[in-house]
Amino acid sequence: MRNIHNLALIATARGCGFGSLAIITAMAGCAFDSALALKVGGFGFTLMAAILLLKAEIARWQPYNRTEVWILLPKDQRPDQAYAQRVITEANREAFLRFGRYTAATAIGLWVMQIIVSLGAAS
Repeated sequence: MRNIHNLALIATARGCGFGSLAIITAMAGCAFDSALALKVGGFGFTLMAAILLLKAEIARWQPYNRTEVWILLPKDQRPDQAYAQRVITEANREAFLRFGRYTAATAIGLWVMQIIVSLGAAS
């Protein structure tokens, strides 16, 4: 059970890492204008947070055997179908919500910094 939760966290962290890399690369492309770079980052992380919240809701109906957690589980550690459906979908849901909170906090921080930089540039 603990292994399933850890695999759900690893799978979600990997996806979020790749998404974050894309957002940070876009921000670096806007480095000539710090307010724009922060706005791009704020928008990107807000979008990522929304997607994670949506995935958390959808996770309840996703078949367990079509998840990355199921693929990562060694064959000798795979539980029976009824248990796997309940535990894997709940582990995925918790991981999506956890990373959704982290991503939302990052987005809020970027939006606040963008407002501060914009106000500083206006004065």
